[in-house]
Amino acid sequence: MDRAISRPITLLGAALVLMLAGVSAHASHAQLTPTPATGNYIDLERYIGDADHDRWVDARYYLKQNFDDICGDTICEGEYPNIEALGYRCSVDKTTGLMGECSWVFTASDEHVRASDGRIMANVHTWHCKTPLAPMTHASDFVQSLQGSRPLWARLPNTNATIWDGLITNCL
Repeated sequence: MDRAISRPITLLGAALVLMLAGVSAHASHAQLTPTPATGNYIDLERYIGDADHDRWVDARYYLKQNFDDICGDTICEGEYPNIEALGYRCSVDKTTGLMGECSWVFTASDEHVRASDGRIMANVHTWHCKTPLAPMTHASDFVQSLQGSRPLWARLPNTNATIWDGLITNCL
């Protein structure tokens, strides 16, 4: 009889713990949710028109492809042989059309088997690389400069720099 009573109490206790964990997780999520931005900067993708939108999608596709093509012969031979290009985002002032900044996020890992117990050990690294934009660069000029199949090496407006220069010189 004791066992029959303790089982429902145990299940009730487990349900209560799960419920409180859900409330706690929900409460912490609510605290981490960013407040809506009130400034002038928005994502470039939200700023540009339909014609530039297709160009921007193509440019980001080719940027990743360019990086994947060159990675194995250059920076991907060192400590992290598997660098992956993640998101590339740019901000623009919605009232002037001037670029704020662009950032390309990369990640990589180096894994090995620990001989003593067979566990997989991983060293993970993330980079947040800025594009070397010139001051007063307009969004449409920036998107236009990246047209073609080699945007990683395209000269950026009002500068002699490329996105590749920003990766090699200041980041990866």
